[in-house]
Amino acid sequence: MEPPKGMIPFRLTPIGQEQIKSTLTSTLPFVVTGVLLCVSSLIWNGKLAILGLLIMAFSSSSFWKAKMLMDTPLAVNLNHPFMDSGAAGTSEAMIRVDGDWKDAGIYRLKLAKDPLGWALHRIDDDFTLCSRWDTRRSKRILQMWIIIINQAISFNNTINDSHDEFEDARERESQSSDLLEREWLENEEIEVQGPISRIFSSD
Repeated sequence: MEPPKGMIPFRLTPIGQEQIKSTLTSTLPFVVTGVLLCVSSLIWNGKLAILGLLIMAFSSSSFWKAKMLMDTPLAVNLNHPFMDSGAAGTSEAMIRVDGDWKDAGIYRLKLAKDPLGWALHRIDDDFTLCSRWDTRRSKRILQMWIIIINQAISFNNTINDSHDEFEDARERESQSSDLLEREWLENEEIEVQGPISRIFSSD
C-alpha cells in the first residue's frame, strides 16, 4: 500500500537508498567468491563447491536485510532530514500499521508483545498504546524497523522544534514596539540550511 500523496516511502529516500546500497555492496565480494569457487570445483576439486555454497549462503543474510529495509513501513515528506533536501516547512513522518498509514507522532515507540500479539507503545509518561501490530514478521525484523522509525521521529521533532522557535520569534518581533527596528526577510529570501547542518549547527 503506497503512502498518502506527498509522502515518500523510506526505500525511496536518499537515506534509505544509501542503506540498501551499502548492505548489498558489502555482500558482493562474498557472492563473487562463492561463484568462483563453484566454477573452480568443476575443474579442480569438487569440495570447493561446498565451500562456495556455504559462502553464498552466508551472504544471503545481507540480501534479506536489504529486502527488509525496502519494506520498512515508514514514509516522510520532503522537509524531513531523511530526504536531505533542506527543511523549508513542517517535517512529517508516517508509519504503516495493519495496512493503514498514520502519523508517527512526537513520541518514540517501543515494541511489546502481550497475549494478543505485537503492540506499539509510545514512550510517554503513561506508556500509551499506539497501535496493535498484526504481523507475521519476526521480532528481529520489527525491532530493525522500530529503530529506523524512532530515528525518523527524533529528526522530525528536531526540525519542527527549530521551525516553531523561528515562527515564534517572528511573531514576537511583529508584536513588540520596544525592540530595535528590524525588518524580517521574506520567506523566499531566507537561505535555508540543509536539515542535517541545521540539527548540528551551533548557531
